[in-house]
Amino acid sequence: MAQAVSVMRWDDTSAPDVVDGKPSEYMTVLKKCLVDGYGTTPGLNWIVVVDEILTTTPLLVLKNDVALGGSGGFIVFKADNDTAGTLVKVQCCQAYIDRDTLTNPGAYFVFSRYNSTEAGRLNKWMLTGTETGFYFFVTNDYVRDKEVNSFETYGSIFFWVGDFQSFHDNDASRFITMSGGLNNNSHSWTSSLNYRIAHSSEAKNITYVYALDSSYYQEHSVGNILGSAFGVTGEFTEEPSILSLSECFLLSTLDNTPSLLNKPEMPRLRGKVPGLYISSEVGFFNNAMPFIKEIDGVNYFNIPNPHNATSFSWINLEEW
Repeated sequence: MAQAVSVMRWDDTSAPDVVDGKPSEYMTVLKKCLVDGYGTTPGLNWIVVVDEILTTTPLLVLKNDVALGGSGGFIVFKADNDTAGTLVKVQCCQAYIDRDTLTNPGAYFVFSRYNSTEAGRLNKWMLTGTETGFYFFVTNDYVRDKEVNSFETYGSIFFWVGDFQSFHDNDASRFITMSGGLNNNSHSWTSSLNYRIAHSSEAKNITYVYALDSSYYQEHSVGNILGSAFGVTGEFTEEPSILSLSECFLLSTLDNTPSLLNKPEMPRLRGKVPGLYISSEVGFFNNAMPFIKEIDGVNYFNIPNPHNATSFSWINLEEW
């Protein structure tokens, strides 16, 4: 069943601010969006497992609600201290025991404000999500004021947390994270999800997905029917009509060994990535981010390229 999508932004009335780029500030934004809401904007009905945001070692653990269609997966945000610029580590799991003990942990990644300069302090956030999953995107005034839909190798924050849309009944392992790579310990222009799906030549080895019975995990990639659309380069300023959009799919990253390809608990084609599309047309470089375009009556967010290049990746802002 399709889910309505909520879009929450830094410029909403009563929205929480990221001022200095402390871990607690980002965690507060996430908790407000996913749980508490702010002003007249309701939260997305996620469940708080641990709230230690306002401590010397900030920690936030949330899960989506099985009663609302979620898998019950957990997401853990933690930092070693609450100094501005400290890295926030993000990791999902199927069961949370304590800060350092997770059952069936997923691949992890980190993010921060990037650096202390105006060009690096990431504070203009947008969360796009539902009761079961969300994208989190953060830019800043310095990049936005350039009025280009590109980060020019300045760092950004962009990642996915939540359930993918499985093609298999009773899939117990659909809760994942996706960012710029597997088990990243640093934040750079290549470490966010837009590097893999709006710039890199291929989106391989982008996440862990556990078997249908949760017994082991396999690295997975993101694919689409347009194939080589990943990796378009150049500052294309054209603003073409979008004639076709491809959904994106999760595929296990396996070699051609039949004994691996034929395992029923690890299907090669696992499911769809919610809300993510690749267009056959490219352009829109000279647009301030976040750039939103109506395509066939539906609003889409054009994912900014992390380098000096155009964009062809989109997030549906209305329904997944």
